[in-house]
Amino acid sequence: MKEELKINSDIENLKNTIRWIEDRVNLNPKKKIGFILSTQEAIVNAIKHGNQEDKTKSIYLTLQIDDKSINLTITDEGEGVKENNLNQEVDLLKESGRGILIMKTYCDEVKFKENSVELKINL
Repeated sequence: MKEELKINSDIENLKNTIRWIEDRVNLNPKKKIGFILSTQEAIVNAIKHGNQEDKTKSIYLTLQIDDKSINLTITDEGEGVKENNLNQEVDLLKESGRGILIMKTYCDEVKFKENSVELKINL
């Protein structure tokens, strides 16, 4: 199964977008919580860092589910993630900056491309 969703780059769209994903993903509770948390972080990063909170820009989600895995690609209209941001030390006590760590902790694969991130969970 493959489905796509386009949303405006507005944090107000987060709740309905997460609900859209939850309705399509069938995981055990522990994996589902981690996947949803990772998804929220990736969408918030796309809104804040990728699209610079510009509500005229869009975010594109592509959800692919087969019998082996769930893949979610989140693409923004920004300039992409800088390589040095992917390998920074994380201060767990700071209010921000933990998104990439969360994604890498809960997903089996996290791939950053030009202006997208792909999250993968093995079934």
